[in-house]
Amino acid sequence: MDTNRDKAARPPVESAISALNEQQHEALDRATFMGMDTEEKAEYDNRAQRISRLQHALNTRHIAENDEWRH
Repeated sequence: MDTNRDKAARPPVESAISALNEQQHEALDRATFMGMDTEEKAEYDNRAQRISRLQHALNTRHIAENDEWRH
């Protein structure tokens, strides 16, 4: 589990990904016992898409930083 110190040290994109992943985990925990209604499923899917976009942006940034370092 993340500590407050770990969260404070993260860049904003990584913090956003972590928060969204935590929400996804909580949603799956609830769904295990109660299922998901249509609205909850849409929110879950939207968060999954947001996580994917943020991870892509983060990976692209890391690739660009590594390319700059090599030159």
